Amino acid sequence: MTTSKFVELALILEPGKPPKIDKAAILVDAVRKLAQLRNEVQKLIDSNTEIQENIK
Repeated sequence: MTTSKFVELALILEPGKPPKIDKAAILVDAVRKLAQLRNEVQKLIDSNTEIQENIK
């Protein structure tokens, strides 16, 4: 991954903030964001399942 791609990723992870230039810090942020999104997806799946069961 080129430096410009890391900067692009940093901008996506934290829009409006100056991008980090430390590749390791950018990757840590990316992993943290992915974990957060996976957690949110699981909550939505659980909520959807509960709603579907209540409808039946």
